[in-house]
Amino acid sequence: MTHCIIIMGVSGSGKTSLAQKLAAHMKVEFIEADDFHPAQNVAHMNSGKALTDEMRIPWIHALIDRVSDLTQNQQGFVMSYSGLRKSHRDLFKEHCKGCKFIMLNLGFDVIKQRLTQRKNHFMPTSLLESQFEALDMPTDNEPYIQVINGDASVDALLAQTFDMLNHWIE
Repeated sequence: MTHCIIIMGVSGSGKTSLAQKLAAHMKVEFIEADDFHPAQNVAHMNSGKALTDEMRIPWIHALIDRVSDLTQNQQGFVMSYSGLRKSHRDLFKEHCKGCKFIMLNLGFDVIKQRLTQRKNHFMPTSLLESQFEALDMPTDNEPYIQVINGDASVDALLAQTFDMLNHWIE
């Protein structure tokens, strides 16, 4: 079975740390969605301005092209991707049949604390509020998304993720 998993959450939620570890354990490709941002998007965020939905579209399409290539070739992946908007998640669901989504959910203050300690990332802490404003929390209409409390160690989140994946497969 080809595993296609997207770890989601606002910036600073721990999605990259979990996705990297999960991909290594599963021996599949790790995709960092931030690496697919056009240079102008990175510059825009670096200047303290939030992306608009229109600015996100080329980024989303580049990601969909990559994951579509992998799934068409029966290759699995784990991707770290914000997944803030339901409409964007729907695009992934449409192009990646069977893809599973795990959202790391944490409170604003916990994330803010993490972001103030993070080094070498293009998104400033000042944009955190805009991430929470843009976030469409998953609903019952998105049963392929599991929301978990991200305020745990990466190893604990990894164990919880494997538990969820085993239940999805059964």
